[in-house]
Amino acid sequence: MRLVSDVYRPQTDGRTPTILVRIPFSRGFKNDPAAEVIARFRATRGYTVVIQGTRGRFKSGGAYYPLLHGRPQRNHR
Repeated sequence: MRLVSDVYRPQTDGRTPTILVRIPFSRGFKNDPAAEVIARFRATRGYTVVIQGTRGRFKSGGAYYPLLHGRPQRNHR
């Protein structure tokens, strides 16, 4: 399943630090403009910003279970 992400980059050719923002809300009239304003603000200050929907939200695949998938899973071997 895919996780939908919007990526905002500063105007530079070099490497930049990245801020990952995971959004548990659906895309819409209220959420899209706020996320874009925040991302563009940080990008103008030298950060790459990734706005990503959690599972089942923000057009990402899967089912939405609050807080269940909010933490990265460890790979146990």
